[in-house]
Amino acid sequence: GGVERLTTDHAPDKERERIEAAGGMLVDDDGCVRVGVRPDDDDDATTVDLLAACRAFGDADFKRPKPVVVATPDVRTMQLDSDCEFIVLCTDGCYEGLPTDERVLEAVKAGIADDESGQAAAAGARAVVDAAVAGGATDDVTCVVLRTVLA
Repeated sequence: GGVERLTTDHAPDKERERIEAAGGMLVDDDGCVRVGVRPDDDDDATTVDLLAACRAFGDADFKRPKPVVVATPDVRTMQLDSDCEFIVLCTDGCYEGLPTDERVLEAVKAGIADDESGQAAAAGARAVVDAAVAGGATDDVTCVVLRTVLA
């Protein structure tokens, strides 16, 4: 089967309007766009706290007085059919080394095909992580593969 992306990437530059309306700013930190806030909402502060994510739990400095960084998820409901073999959950770091959904799918399938442990889903996830790191990923590289069994 093919690939169907179920999520939208949340990147600071894609949420600029919301971030700036909440009092935050975007800062180019050596090619990485980060969300910035002044500590304690001090407009005269010479330092800026930076975070590479625009959606996260915690990070209290980014939550007050208005939430610059939010934990609001995207939610999507879909009906699975018998063509759905598995669901893959990847952090953005996986896509640094495997830049397309098709490359992630290839890695999962290769890992499952090579599995001799009886843990095919784990082998597929490990293959994604290994391929992403081999492809140059340096960020958080985490993958979960869920095998589907539909009657």
